[in-house]
Amino acid sequence: MKHDGARRPRRVDLVVGAVLAALCLWAGWYLLLRKQPQGRTATVWIEGKAVMTIDLKAQDGQYISLEEQYGKPVHFSVKDGRVRFVDVDCPDQICVNTGWISEEGQTAICMPNKVSLTID
Repeated sequence: MKHDGARRPRRVDLVVGAVLAALCLWAGWYLLLRKQPQGRTATVWIEGKAVMTIDLKAQDGQYISLEEQYGKPVHFSVKDGRVRFVDVDCPDQICVNTGWISEEGQTAICMPNKVSLTID
């Protein structure tokens, strides 16, 4: 019998190929969905204690004050999946000048008021 070097794929090869292709598709789908900012939150910390969670999508367009509930003259603005300090009583305004934060792990801090804001 003459052999020309080409072999037909075995059933095991086809199954392994199909499983690998399915895993690649699932991994790509997972990574795409994971990077979407939907559901992202920010945590407000006062003196090292988490006091509030801000849903950046649900609270879009809102102005949030810590004054009444926590006695801190600190205000935030939420817009387009981002958040920032907008009005504080400290002299240097470093937290306000930090601007918008939106990426996981980013933090803005108002040292005089002992308030920080972290993207989760």
